Amino acid sequence: MSVPTDTPEPDPATVRKDALILVDIQYDFLPGGSLAVPEGDAILPVMHRLLNEGKWALIVVSQDFHPPNHISFASRHGQPAFTSIRVPDEAGGGGGEKEQELWPDHCVQGTKGAEIESSVSDALKRLSTPVIHIQKGLNPNQDAYSSFQSPSHPLLPALQHRSITHLTLAGLAADFCVRATARDAALAAAFERVWVVREGTRAVAGGGEWEKVVTGELEGVGGVRGMEEVLREVRGKERAGGEA
Repeated sequence: MSVPTDTPEPDPATVRKDALILVDIQYDFLPGGSLAVPEGDAILPVMHRLLNEGKWALIVVSQDFHPPNHISFASRHGQPAFTSIRVPDEAGGGGGEKEQELWPDHCVQGTKGAEIESSVSDALKRLSTPVIHIQKGLNPNQDAYSSFQSPSHPLLPALQHRSITHLTLAGLAADFCVRATARDAALAAAFERVWVVREGTRAVAGGGEWEKVVTGELEGVGGVRGMEEVLREVRGKERAGGEA
């Protein structure tokens, strides 16, 4: 005979669910790539620890996936890379303009440089955790740094559909696509906490100035944390008060 219990079932609305967002871990952003981020390969062991040791309800993998002659390519405009120009603001509408950073051709569809780094890709295949792959920057006339700007798989509805409450971000590059993804996550006002893993990213500009900027983007909802702290929490060993 079963023994009655007064222990209530957990309210689904209060259950913590963590998602890991891996931003643009692609060959063109790694050493030897056309837009290599300084020390970009140093994040790879961190990616493996996050994948293998974290308790994730969902993993999101974003991918820069540009057509040839993309608006962000300096070669399209006959201008030097790592400069900027004014271009029509298609996303904003109203016939305005915006500042456009210019880069070497990178992450072009169908090239090796656009592929997710193989050890990360292989690790993802071994996991039982659900994985969403999203591609961004497909419009030749519109740039897209944030993983929330994917036309192939709108990210915010996907996260909300799975009742994700906490986000952890890592990948490349800290001062562009990771920063933009963190900013959009904060602006969505849909998550209890958003964290960027300090050891899990590097900046195009090098150094650590990115951390102050990203911390500002996440003010009030999260910030930058060390990998060990993140892993302790998502494994359920540290669920203290408002920081959980």
